[in-house]
Amino acid sequence: FMGVSGAVALIYQVVWQRQLALLLGSAAAATAAVVAAFFAGLGLGSLLLGAWVKRQPRPLRAYAILELAIGLGALAVTPILTAFELQYPWWFAHMADHPTLFTAAKTVAAFAAIALPSMAMGGTLPAITQWLDHGPRHLGQTAGALYAANTVGAAAGALAVPFFLWPRFGLSGAVLLGVAGNVALAAAAWWLDRGSTPGPLTAHRIAPPSRLGSHSNARGVEVRQPLILAAFSGLLTTCLQVQWNRAFAQVHENSMHAFAVIAAVVILALAAGAQTARAALWRGFAPQRVSGLAWLAGGILAASTPWLFLAWTDHLAYLPTIGPSGNQAVRLLALSFGMIFLPMALLGVCLPALAEAAGHESRQSASVIVGRLFAANIAGCVLGALAAGFVLPRIVGLWTSLVLTAGAAALLGLAVLSGQSPPCRAVPTGSRGRLVWLLSVVALAIALASAARLPRVRVASTHGERLLGLTEGAHGIVSVLERAGSRRLKLNNHYALGGTLSLGDQRLQSHLPLLLHPDPRRIAVLGLGTGISAGGTQFHDFEQIEVIELVPEVIEAARTHFRDATAGLFNSPRLRLIPEDARNYLRGSGTRYDVVLGDLIVPWRQGEGALFTREHFRAARTSLQPGGLFCQWIPLFQVSEPEFQILARTFLEVFPVAQVWRGDFSPTQPAIAFIGGVSSTPPDPAHLARRVAAMRPDPANPHLVHPSGLWLHFVGTLTPDDLDPRETRTHTEDQPWIELLGPLHHAGERSASLFVGRPLQRWLETLRAKSESRLTTLGSNEWAAVRAGERLFEFSLLLQEQRGREAQAVREEIMRTLPAEVVRGIFGGGGTASP
Repeated sequence: FMGVSGAVALIYQVVWQRQLALLLGSAAAATAAVVAAFFAGLGLGSLLLGAWVKRQPRPLRAYAILELAIGLGALAVTPILTAFELQYPWWFAHMADHPTLFTAAKTVAAFAAIALPSMAMGGTLPAITQWLDHGPRHLGQTAGALYAANTVGAAAGALAVPFFLWPRFGLSGAVLLGVAGNVALAAAAWWLDRGSTPGPLTAHRIAPPSRLGSHSNARGVEVRQPLILAAFSGLLTTCLQVQWNRAFAQVHENSMHAFAVIAAVVILALAAGAQTARAALWRGFAPQRVSGLAWLAGGILAASTPWLFLAWTDHLAYLPTIGPSGNQAVRLLALSFGMIFLPMALLGVCLPALAEAAGHESRQSASVIVGRLFAANIAGCVLGALAAGFVLPRIVGLWTSLVLTAGAAALLGLAVLSGQSPPCRAVPTGSRGRLVWLLSVVALAIALASAARLPRVRVASTHGERLLGLTEGAHGIVSVLERAGSRRLKLNNHYALGGTLSLGDQRLQSHLPLLLHPDPRRIAVLGLGTGISAGGTQFHDFEQIEVIELVPEVIEAARTHFRDATAGLFNSPRLRLIPEDARNYLRGSGTRYDVVLGDLIVPWRQGEGALFTREHFRAARTSLQPGGLFCQWIPLFQVSEPEFQILARTFLEVFPVAQVWRGDFSPTQPAIAFIGGVSSTPPDPAHLARRVAAMRPDPANPHLVHPSGLWLHFVGTLTPDDLDPRETRTHTEDQPWIELLGPLHHAGERSASLFVGRPLQRWLETLRAKSESRLTTLGSNEWAAVRAGERLFEFSLLLQEQRGREAQAVREEIMRTLPAEVVRGIFGGGGTASP
């Protein structure tokens, strides 16, 4: 029962977190609201339904009712969220200026959506415990076995969602499968209840009485100390889990597969710990001694993980996606097992031991004891998630917070062992005991001081790179690095948010859509990064620009370290910086724009992937003024050709005709733009000539002094008929194909599967040839410039292939085709090319 129930619960949790994060926003506060609402439901259910189960003469039937309630509640989550989504603009209009109140409203909405199923989940363990616990009090062994089975099932559920369920059935299909599991469990429980009640799960052996709890009376007074320790156990364990997740985020990209692997390892470790606790308790070890030793050993091992992590990852080197030792998921599995399995398993020993102690000390029913114990533990989990996610990173940083949490676990174990009575006391008292405590505190202080000096970002100091700035926040570690006069902005060590080395290409991301619009007055840029892309708007006339950026630390880093590269963006009175989730801001604010610019981000990363869905593209179209344009940049070096086809088909479902423009001529890291509008008007040469003439010169893009310099970047118009008919999938919130395929196939690393180089060249040439026959508004001069852009890409490919003589011939061909000022802008004053 508990194994299947755990698998279903994790399926729901993954689905709900995705649904609620999409609805409420991917901002850190919204994500915290989702986690808090889920655990609050579990805790309340464990506490309240544990008491309800006590009054049921047939606890197995009570369990069946709870499973049905979970299934019915899960079916109701999507309709409730849909109703809230329809009212989201009203909520935004009335609360957007009051972030605390808005967050509170989101938290209430999140809890309301999942209250019934999550509370029913919290009652299942007390119900099964009540059914199984007969005769001598062995709650630690009984609850430990159930907890182990539940967590093993949860690990299977965590892995099943991204690797199996989501690709085959989508989000809604996964929910229906979960409901089917609930119904099957309820039917099986009801059928089993017809027979005799089974005996206890554990052997009839009475363990030594515990001294952990306060004195109980005939009415069964609540055992306070086990409850307090259960809360601390949840707090410390969840803190460590969040901190380890942050550590692993420094060496891999943020994909659902990677986090599923890490979560599965953590859950399996907890299951191993529960089984270890059962074995120790069955052999007669005192629960206090079991939990104290586990906390002490687990804390010491966890405190060593920062140094082990740095050593095993070659000081935060990126984990390769493919290679002789397997793909990234396999490497993550090996690393997480080596790093966190043993300390997390030791910490997982504690909760069953506390259940055993509470069972000895109280005359309350098993369901009430287990319900209260797990409610206390879950309350600690909520506090631990909030502390590790929001408080500790800003105050002490990743490694120090991890050592501090691990040290607190070790000291808690030491305190529990010190409180034992002879002959079970493991820590001496008196002067020797005080010496042990003094040495422990000194060791922790030394470890904290050493951890504070550990690197949190990889710096290639041997190549002249240096760290200019580093801040930590809820979303991760933001760093600014400088090498050879150029600066780069990174999130979580390896996710580059831009840099000054590609100044012209980044500004071009704004130039193209603004030049295509006849009179852009109001602009929205979805993502700030370094601010260089948004800074491209400063060469054009407009009234207001709104830049929506999720990570506050990114805003501060861009303002501090990239101000000079943004062409005065941060000094402009026309700028409005909005620290919000871009998807929900477009949907909730109700603001209409002439140009909406989707930044160049990784489509398969969690969070970013939502900005490439059909639903987001619809929200972008709705936010456009009549005649408005939406521009979405696609990093082709982050997608394979099938993924590109999926993205293109998704865009064309919302914008039936898309203009395709080159962002650069790089053979290895190309980017293109899909530009669509409310109407499908083809580009007008006369209009573009006027817009280019009105643009202030950009020193980083000197070739834009002439219309031919702009037409170099044009490829053609894209329609559904131009796509591969065999690839019919679209990227949606229900089935996020790009997030599912990208991490498994390439995770953005250089490989033959990426849509770059010669395969990309062939596709672009085919599209240009089709467009040339259907775009009669373009004259010979425009098409000559378009074909020159095509040859410029060929020139770059030849240089990369070290075919210099052929490249020189193509260069001369380009120079004969284009106006002299454009040639100078591309190649310089007769120097070699650097496209």
